[in-house]
Amino acid sequence: MSAILAGPGNFGRTVPLPICQSLISGLPGPDNICIEREFTMKVTLKYSKPASQKWTAKGKTMDDLLKNLNKHGWWGRYRAQPSYSYKEKNGTVSGFTLKAKPIVIMPAWSDYSKATKDQKKSWDTMWKALKKHEDNHHVIFDTAAKAWKKAMDKAGDVDAKEAKSKWDAFIKDTQGKQDAYDKKTGHGEKEGVILKIV
Repeated sequence: MSAILAGPGNFGRTVPLPICQSLISGLPGPDNICIEREFTMKVTLKYSKPASQKWTAKGKTMDDLLKNLNKHGWWGRYRAQPSYSYKEKNGTVSGFTLKAKPIVIMPAWSDYSKATKDQKKSWDTMWKALKKHEDNHHVIFDTAAKAWKKAMDKAGDVDAKEAKSKWDAFIKDTQGKQDAYDKKTGHGEKEGVILKIV
C-alpha cells in the first residue's frame, strides 16, 4: 500500500564535438579550424519486472486477521531499490546505467485454507486489488525512469557532479509521484483494497 525508492533498454547517442586546432602548430590558437569528432553517450536502464515476496498475516478469525494487517503497518509494499553507475571519460560521463531491483511484497493469510468460501472470496478480492495497486507503483517508477532517460539524452554532455545532481532530482521527483498516488487512492482503499468481514 506504499512505495519506497531506496525493463531492459539501451540508448546510444552520438554528439558531434568540435576540436579546434591551429593550421600552423596543430594546437588551439586564433588561427584555428574546427574538426568535428563523434562522442557516444550510452544511457542504459537495467531492471526487470518486480520480484515477488510475501509476509505472513496471522488470524484464525477475520477480525484477528484485520487487526494483524493493520498492526503490521502496511498490507503490501513496492520497493524499486534504484541505484546507478557511470563511466567517465575526460571529465565527461560517457556511460550511465540506472539499475533497480524492484520487489512487490504481499500478505499471505496463515489460516486461508481453514476459511469459509465467503471468507476466501473476501480475502481474494482484497488481495487482487492490493496487487494491482502495488503493480501500479512499479508502472510509476518505470514511466519515470524512461522519461528521465529521455531527458538525459536531451541534456547533452554532463560531468559526474551534474549527473549526480540529476539523479538526486529524479529520486526526489519519483518519490513525490509515488506519494501522490498513495494520497490520491488512500493507499489503495479507493481502489478496492478493503477486507470485508464475513
